[in-house]
Amino acid sequence: LGYPVVVKVDAAGLTHKTEVGGVVLDLPDAAAVRAACAALTARAGAERFVVQERVGPGVELLLGARRDEVFGPVVVFGAGGVLTEVLRDVSVRLAPLGEGEADEMLREGARPRLLAGPRGLRPVEGAALVPLIHAIAGLIVAEPRIAEIDVNPLIAAGADVVAVDALVIVADG
Repeated sequence: LGYPVVVKVDAAGLTHKTEVGGVVLDLPDAAAVRAACAALTARAGAERFVVQERVGPGVELLLGARRDEVFGPVVVFGAGGVLTEVLRDVSVRLAPLGEGEADEMLREGARPRLLAGPRGLRPVEGAALVPLIHAIAGLIVAEPRIAEIDVNPLIAAGADVVAVDALVIVADG
């Protein structure tokens, strides 16, 4: 991978790693990784870890889908990362998406300002996001065993988009 890296807690049932202090960023070497794992074990009772390449800088986005009890499969797209719940800036559409709906999701709420590259970040090319939104919408429709998909954050800069964390919940049965 090279350095710097990120270490994350890997625990069953833990969906928001940052809320338990389960993510350590910018580790410069193997000794720092070992120290981070020891600290995460002490702080969060972690026994397993994920070590990932450090991605960024870029705009943090959320992309997901779920099976709504009333509407059926829906796809969501919006502001992501640690501010997801604070900003609550997401768009929701029925899946599968119709022509132009993914493009509309890019233009709603705070997304135009985010994608423009705030605070010196590279502007995000919408053309890089549209196929991903369609892919998640298609997946929730095609695979009835999937109850929920949560890709958060997606780190986007220019035409580069990297899924940093993802959760897929498969229904029993």
